Amino acid sequence: MTELVAEERVLPTFGDMAYGPMGKSVRKAMPHTEGDPVAVLAALLALFSGLASPYVVQPNGRPAVVWTALVGPSNQGAKGTSYKAALRILGKNFERYLTAAKLSAIHSGPGLVQVLAADRRSSFPGRMYLTFEWSNDMARTNKCSSYGEVMINVWDGESISNTTKGRGGSAEPVEEHVEHPLMGFHAHVQPRTLRLAIKPQRAATGLYNRFLLFNSKRSKRLSQRVQRPFDEIKPSKGLAEAFRWVMEEQPAMEWSEEAIDVLDDLTTHYDRLIDELPEELGVFIERSVEQIMRVATILAVTQMRNVIPADAVRAAAAIVDYAAQSATEVMRSPASSGPGARSLQDRIRDALKRHGGVMTLSALTSALGGGRTPADKVREAFREMPDVATRVLPKDPGKPGPAPLEVRLLAAGEAESATRPSLRVVRPPAVPRPVPVSARRKAPKSKPKTKKVPQGSFAHLI
Repeated sequence: MTELVAEERVLPTFGDMAYGPMGKSVRKAMPHTEGDPVAVLAALLALFSGLASPYVVQPNGRPAVVWTALVGPSNQGAKGTSYKAALRILGKNFERYLTAAKLSAIHSGPGLVQVLAADRRSSFPGRMYLTFEWSNDMARTNKCSSYGEVMINVWDGESISNTTKGRGGSAEPVEEHVEHPLMGFHAHVQPRTLRLAIKPQRAATGLYNRFLLFNSKRSKRLSQRVQRPFDEIKPSKGLAEAFRWVMEEQPAMEWSEEAIDVLDDLTTHYDRLIDELPEELGVFIERSVEQIMRVATILAVTQMRNVIPADAVRAAAAIVDYAAQSATEVMRSPASSGPGARSLQDRIRDALKRHGGVMTLSALTSALGGGRTPADKVREAFREMPDVATRVLPKDPGKPGPAPLEVRLLAAGEAESATRPSLRVVRPPAVPRPVPVSARRKAPKSKPKTKKVPQGSFAHLI
């Protein structure tokens, strides 16, 4: 697992996240797909947990379902390719369950209540919400005042209800009520449309921290000689056996002692990180610890274990940290890439100005895009910024990781005095004037002077 410290957030790798049959199956599939391995894993988590959620909950009794969304460009994001790879890994039996459970085009809170209320009469106890143009759905659901509340209650496992008019003019109103709603969720969306679709007021309610957002990017290009690469991806026997096990056993999950210690450390870490992040970004990761608990529960189920080990928690923490950093990058305003693109130094100044001129390096790095703008690049930029000062803050002995680094934007007067040396008069040393070339020629020899003869009686003889 990638070490989680507030001072410098490193983007986790797929190796940090790969765990159990799920991680193994993605590794085997990767030579035969252009998909992003993290995106394939995210789709697997959503599909498996959505179908398994009627049979297993977290140790605290809350749902274990994991909602994921792949965020990437239309073609280069390879979102659909990653999803298809996940379907191939799950196999035909899972696809039949998905056909029975799939729902889409839910555009209102009352509509969602109605669908889940009808779910009690279906052959499969649960639903799987799949949408491959999430921004289109959000454009409609943003108009419904109750949609966000219903979705939050579904994720939390709380009851939902809606009252509809009865048939006929004098009929009594009919109340539809779902005591334990069961629904998985997986979506695809482009970064720009997601930013435009998410309204700040709805984000502030905490709706979007129920979703794990994963940046998705094509991993490679396969040769055109490979006509049907998905045919080479074999269904995972381990995941099929785990699904049969969870349906039959409906296990009561519990944490190992070491897993509890890891969770306590992660809780401390995220509490500090959320305090340091700007509010508009921190709201997207406020439920990271519970997301870790849900992912770890599902990872343990894939191993057919009812005691969740610490290694499952560490892998889950890497998955959620990747999603948290993806969310902070996606939701920040993107820098332009044209001739007028803003430099990293200007973006640093903008971030500091937005937050009162003082931030920790961790908060500043997250505001600039998390692991996509590493802390070492930010430190390097400080060297060309005379208007920025840094100092190491006292370290809390009870918290892991290095001491935090404070970054401060200096006022104009402070920056000038910090960079301008004191003035004093310095007299340059005397330098001998060069002798002109013409002056270097030999002077002609002067004629000897004739001695003067004193004037006297013999002067006429000379």
